[in-house]
Amino acid sequence: MRVTTVTVLTPCLPSKADHLEACANSVQRAKDALPALDIEWVLVFDGPGEALAPSVADTVLRVPHQRGVSAARNYGLGASAGSVVIPLDSDDEIDPSGLERAVALLESEADLGWIACNRLLTTGERTFHWHGDRAWEPGQVAAEWSAPMQFHANTLVLRTSLITQIGGWPALGACEDLFLALRLGEISRGASISDVLVHYRAWPGQATRAASFRTEQSLAYDFIERSINDARRLSMRHPIESPRPLGGLGSVPV
Repeated sequence: MRVTTVTVLTPCLPSKADHLEACANSVQRAKDALPALDIEWVLVFDGPGEALAPSVADTVLRVPHQRGVSAARNYGLGASAGSVVIPLDSDDEIDPSGLERAVALLESEADLGWIACNRLLTTGERTFHWHGDRAWEPGQVAAEWSAPMQFHANTLVLRTSLITQIGGWPALGACEDLFLALRLGEISRGASISDVLVHYRAWPGQATRAASFRTEQSLAYDFIERSINDARRLSMRHPIESPRPLGGLGSVPV
């Protein structure tokens, strides 16, 4: 029986590696809990600094000058061996239960390209976007784009071939996961499952707490809407509008 190689892909700013050890411990727990999977951890240090790589990392890349999370992920993807990829932020933790079920679905259904899971805060509470099980046909995710979104875009388990097919993660200042999810949703079937994949850490150093985030989010939404609509036009699908809830940028959940 062929063993699926799964790449856990983590970019990390050396200056913000406060929770990297907890992230590493979660990857080790996943390796221990799921011996039937070949799990590799690719860690990309994005920019200068002396952060130490945890021993559980299988591949460690160091980018001399900070290029951003998308570029770091794309560099890491180039060095990966997995046919399945899970992007995991360096301040979050992975849950083996969601990983196991998502990979099993991808193994059993060849035309499924991606699986979206649930996430909890590291304190145990649910976040926005909590969902049950559902199948997604091509074009449906963008057509139903809402705020909060139907699932959180940083809980995806993805076929590597689909990511490379669309050129990897986009060079956006924010919402790169959202764009990737919408773009993949245009070209491939997917599914949402109720299992938890990510334990999300809310802390002062995270990117979504930065003063510039809401402006970057708004600019990203404008670009994403235009790009997705160009793709939908080629597929003869109706155009979509990005969600703009009452209350302005500050009310758009992340």
